Amino acid sequence: MAFHKSLLKFLLFGIFVVFFHRDIVAQKYHRPDKFRTYWKVTVHGGPSIFYGDIKQNKWLPVTSNVNELRFAGGVNLEFQFSAPVSFGLQGIYGNLSGTRRSWGIYFVDNYIETNFFINVNFNNLFFGYKTGRKFNVYAVFGGGYLQYNTQQKDLESDKVIKQRGYGGGRGINGRTLEGILTYGLGINFRLSHNWALNIQSVNRIMKSDLMDAYKNSYPYDVYNYTSVGFVYKFGRNRKLMIKRTHRPRLKPVDLPPPDILITPMDTASMKDERSQILSLTSVEPALLSDEAYNKSAYVPSGVNFRVQILARFSGPLSVEQISRMLKIPASDISQETYEGHFIYTIGSFEGYDEARIKRDEIRYYYGISDAFVVAFKGQERLDKLPVEK
Repeated sequence: MAFHKSLLKFLLFGIFVVFFHRDIVAQKYHRPDKFRTYWKVTVHGGPSIFYGDIKQNKWLPVTSNVNELRFAGGVNLEFQFSAPVSFGLQGIYGNLSGTRRSWGIYFVDNYIETNFFINVNFNNLFFGYKTGRKFNVYAVFGGGYLQYNTQQKDLESDKVIKQRGYGGGRGINGRTLEGILTYGLGINFRLSHNWALNIQSVNRIMKSDLMDAYKNSYPYDVYNYTSVGFVYKFGRNRKLMIKRTHRPRLKPVDLPPPDILITPMDTASMKDERSQILSLTSVEPALLSDEAYNKSAYVPSGVNFRVQILARFSGPLSVEQISRMLKIPASDISQETYEGHFIYTIGSFEGYDEARIKRDEIRYYYGISDAFVVAFKGQERLDKLPVEK
């Protein structure tokens, strides 16, 4: 009864974390990398080790005279609900074994496990969500049910002394059915946008002391499953989608190209220090669109295109400060001056289309919705984008 109460408390706690966590952390993880929910599936396998009464050593398994090192494998279906929290269902089929030579007995077991789990990503919880992070450390908590068949045997004769399940239980095909609680740690290594490698070690605490068909000093039997798994994340790479979506396919316009001007920043709108830091020199003019700007326009020698992300009138900020504030690598940011403003740009492209693709990536990945394309000749920003001769 006490075990079922513990399981119920855990499930209630899990429901609270899953359904209320997003409201708690929404502001913290909104920018600069915008998180989107997704599904993923994991196929895993690894050693399955028993810890209970019938075991030769306290921690390490023996591999001779009845091998205690057995194996299991399974599948997870998981939903990444928020940057730090995911939840899912897990199914495992495995084997266990243990021996006690001084008692002259051993046991063998095969089991089917199903559980509901919650993963808490420590990297995203304490350091914020970041796309492209190489690895993440996470905790695993869960609860579920175990269905097993166990035979306790004589070490010399292999004669069955006791057994559990095998038609006498409430599980599948008469297996013994018991509740379990799970807890452990894992590391996730990012291989690509869709693929990752998981290594995790999770203990299972059983409701009873009878998995080895022997009741003695251990109040609850425990077994460990340490696995290596391949994770597939559903969904296309957003960065590639942006590039494909914005690849130039439009015909040149017949109308003469407009005179495109960059409007200076309205310094009167800067009411405090933060607005001075975050305001751009202007919003990109509406005329600077795929429909209006002729991408085959003549580009004078020495002219390149950049993406402007920030401007400041009352004094410069270091590139490192901008990097920390906008979460953009400092090596990507350049500082120039224009009409009394300190402006900050990213990239240097020979053509407008390349700069426009970079602009769209910056708007999406870093949340800088008013980033826009500007033209430079050498280190001097031009007032207008180049137009056709």
